Amino acid sequence: MPTLEYFVVCESVSVDRETNRISLFNVVEDLRPVRNGETGHPVHQFVAVSAWNREPGDEGKDFQAIVRIQPPDDQSKDFSINFQMERPRQRLILRLLGVAAGRPGNLRFELLLNSQHFASHTVTIHPPLAASDVADSGGNGEADSKPAG
Repeated sequence: MPTLEYFVVCESVSVDRETNRISLFNVVEDLRPVRNGETGHPVHQFVAVSAWNREPGDEGKDFQAIVRIQPPDDQSKDFSINFQMERPRQRLILRLLGVAAGRPGNLRFELLLNSQHFASHTVTIHPPLAASDVADSGGNGEADSKPAG
């Protein structure tokens, strides 16, 4: 069975066509939804990236990777991809669309291979800001700080 090199959840990725190098943008560790008067839970998009190393005997075998998302206030949701270890290292990129991030708490992304747990990535969801608070902070969800004096 392949061994895991890494697993990370971010907002977007880019793969260089010439070198096959991957760039991960905005690795998600904390999330503060913005409340804009709408009802329901804020919905987000994430990208789960994992890299697997081929072990002897993996050639020609089918594997299934699952990213299981467990929100703090809802049932888990699975995103899956089937693959074969065609190269010594296999990179998997799953775009996770429509992930509800409602109540504060931990949003857990669990990585399974053939139903076996391999890794997890936890995102802390903080209480939402009002849209007016975001406007006061320059739109980034953080308070502006200025040097004293």
